[in-house]
Amino acid sequence: MREIQHHTVERRRSPRTLESLSTTLGWHPQHLDAVLHGRRPPEADEPITNPTDSLWSRLDGFEQRLNDITNLLDDLKSDISNVLEHVRDRR
Repeated sequence: MREIQHHTVERRRSPRTLESLSTTLGWHPQHLDAVLHGRRPPEADEPITNPTDSLWSRLDGFEQRLNDITNLLDDLKSDISNVLEHVRDRR
């Protein structure tokens, strides 16, 4: 704890170590990790979140948006083909 408090030793702390220290001090398990990474520490009664879950959720959202864009582009391509056929038929 003194190493962290006084910044006497430069080393990378594992998330488990930070979680253990946070819990021992009566803080939210992700408190020290949040401080280390410049985020607002969660309140002690906030649920524990897994950053990986958030990442997967965001990736799922991106995938859905890409699918929507692909469908719109397919529809647009079909509409353009129809217009071109109509213009050619009028000539």
